[in-house]
This record gives sequence, C-alpha cells and structure tokens, in this order.
Amino acid sequence: MYKDPKPQVDQIVWKIVPEANTMMAAMQARQADVTYYPPHFSIDTMKRVPGITVQQQKDYIYDVFVGFRVSKPVVDDPAIRRAANMAISQEAIAKAVYFGYGTPLRSLLSPAVVDFDAEAAAMMPPYDPAGAAKVLDEAGWKPSPDGIRVKNGQWATFLIYGLRNDTGRASRRRCRRICAGSASTCRSSSGTRPSAGASSQPRKSTPSSCPIRREPRPRH
Repeated sequence: MYKDPKPQVDQIVWKIVPEANTMMAAMQARQADVTYYPPHFSIDTMKRVPGITVQQQKDYIYDVFVGFRVSKPVVDDPAIRRAANMAISQEAIAKAVYFGYGTPLRSLLSPAVVDFDAEAAAMMPPYDPAGAAKVLDEAGWKPSPDGIRVKNGQWATFLIYGLRNDTGRASRRRCRRICAGSASTCRSSSGTRPSAGASSQPRKSTPSSCPIRREPRPRH
C-alpha cells in the first residue's frame, strides 16, 4: 500500500483505553508511544514529563456544544433555551473544564471556518442571569415555592445526555459547581433551573447550541 519510501516501522499496535487517567499513566510509564486527544486536565502535566512532547495543531476545529431536541416539552419553548444560555457562564466552563485550553464561542460555527457569520454570532445573548430571569418571567414561567419555574403545570426541568466522558472527575465536579451556582443565582431572583452550556437562537423555534471551542488539539 505504501511505497517510495516504505514505512520505517515493522508494526503499529493500536490500543483503546477508555479511561483518561489510565491512558495518561501509560504514557508516563512508557507503556505507549503516542496518543491523541489527551484530556485537557493532563496537558500541563504532560508538558513537564521528560521525554514527552506535546504538539498542537493551529486552528484545529473541534467545537463542543449542547443542542436541544425542540420537539420535547419544556425545551420546545424558545424562552427556556434562551434563558438557559444566558444563565450559564461559558467562560467559567471553558476555564474550569478545559483548563484554559478552551475558548467560548458566540456561535455554533467556529471563527476558523469559511461560513462563520460574525453578525449572526453577535445575536447570541451574553451571560446575564438577571436577564434570563426576565426572559422566563415574560414567557410565563413563574417561580414555584421551592424556586423551580412552572408554567401551566409543567416544571422547567430537562435531562441532558453526553456523548462521551473524557474530562475527568475533577472537571465534572467543577462543571457541576458552576451550573449549581448559576441555577442558584437565577432561583434567588426568579427560580430558573438552567442546563450547562445550553443555548438558543433568539426568537426562533429551532435547535440551538452554546458551544465552547477547544483550542488546537494537542498530540503527544
């Protein structure tokens, strides 16, 4: 398959290691030679390990976002999606979960792609918990006695599924604290329970997102 020149290795052994800490331990113990997509919490540590080189590709496009299935109750309301976006700090998540290797985005599309629209990105609402409370008030989602929003007997709660888990336990704890803090802020004034990283397109009943851009992907 390869010729001129032929490969300079006899074989390549590809191992699947689903747990991030185990993968990083194997690298440090010289049980593996190369890995890619290392968890962000490990990057600074790997840079300090003698004999390991961390490489990063500039403008590598890898966006992370939460999208809503707008046919489902609660999240079919644009006010819920918009308020969730406004109630969660993307900057805090980028710093805590991606350890400084992530950049908050104002659009589903990365600025590095051809179709990025700066004007559309500017339409996304900024982080504003008080504004999120106002959006829910105006849409008829009223605080219940326990602080959770209710409208026509429907609680403002929803479930989020993740595709994979590679941020580590410490990162997950940080993310939960950020989300809990944001929810508490809204509940103290108006009682919303937002979801981490969720977002909406203003005044449109369409699937939406609040992405966090990962900086150029490191490779060991």
